Amino acid sequence: MFQTDSQHLTNSAAELLERYAEGEREFVGMLLERAQLSRANLAQINLKRADLSGALMSGAQLMGSDLSGAQLMGANLSGAHLQGANLAESYLSGANLWRVQLCGANLTRALMVATYLLRADLRGATLGRANLNRSNLSQAYLERANLRAATLRHTCLERALLERADLREADLTAANLSFAQLQYADLRGAIYDRQTRFGPHFDPAAAGMVLQSSDA
Repeated sequence: MFQTDSQHLTNSAAELLERYAEGEREFVGMLLERAQLSRANLAQINLKRADLSGALMSGAQLMGSDLSGAQLMGANLSGAHLQGANLAESYLSGANLWRVQLCGANLTRALMVATYLLRADLRGATLGRANLNRSNLSQAYLERANLRAATLRHTCLERALLERADLREADLTAANLSFAQLQYADLRGAIYDRQTRFGPHFDPAAAGMVLQSSDA
């Protein structure tokens, strides 16, 4: 059983890097709260269900890694490389993912409330049923992303690139899609309300969206 004092957590990060350098890749459930892993090369690592809350991981190389079910609340992953990573059912609320690389990543059912994703690259990523309430996705790259049945209440998608994205049945109540690029996006059954903001020439009804009544 890992202790939770800060000294041990520091040692755990150093131990992780040492063992990884020796060729080990399996670190399921490891406790790494507030660990310093910025710019670390951890491609293909298995950190399933690990506790990385508040960890410093900016610029880390995590391509193809397994972070499913991991706790990453408040972590700094700005500029990290997570192409093709598995983050299904992970906890990313309050995390900093500015300009993170998540092309083709799996974020199915991830909890991402109030997550900072400005200019994040999520092209082709899977975010089905993810909770992105109150997150900042302005200027994010979401071309061909799967956001089916995702929750995006009060989420900022201003100037986001959503061409050919799947937004069927997504909840866009009070979301901001001003100047978002929605060419060929599939919005059938997506929910919006009078507070949802679109570009001046976008017709949500013609796109098959469903207006939520004020008494719903």
